[in-house]
Amino acid sequence: MDRARERLLRLLPPGSADRSHNIEIASELSQMRTTQVSIPAPRAGSAEFFLIFANNEKNPAVVVEDSKFIKGSEQLKFAEAALRSAKFNVSFPADGQPRLLRRGILFCSAQPGCSFTLLNPEDLSSIN
Repeated sequence: MDRARERLLRLLPPGSADRSHNIEIASELSQMRTTQVSIPAPRAGSAEFFLIFANNEKNPAVVVEDSKFIKGSEQLKFAEAALRSAKFNVSFPADGQPRLLRRGILFCSAQPGCSFTLLNPEDLSSIN
């Protein structure tokens, strides 16, 4: 986090009075896109996945309907089931049957566990 914060500071104009405020906003946005994922015996590494979000037919919650491993640590391929059961901060209108495809990165370390961060769609240049 500290390295990311330093990189963000370098992007701001010198002498910007709102530097700390901008950093706080960027940090909050990052936290909104990140979800802790419970994986038994997590292995250190990272991997990218596609997730399909949809309305749950039984209640108004949005669920991960499907997940697919794209690339990264082969040891984390098994995490697809854990991603499907994780609670993400995603919402849809109550009516209709919308589906949303999002790409993200699962990062796991031995001590703190695993987190999944949804990538910003505008940051993606290809589906590979």
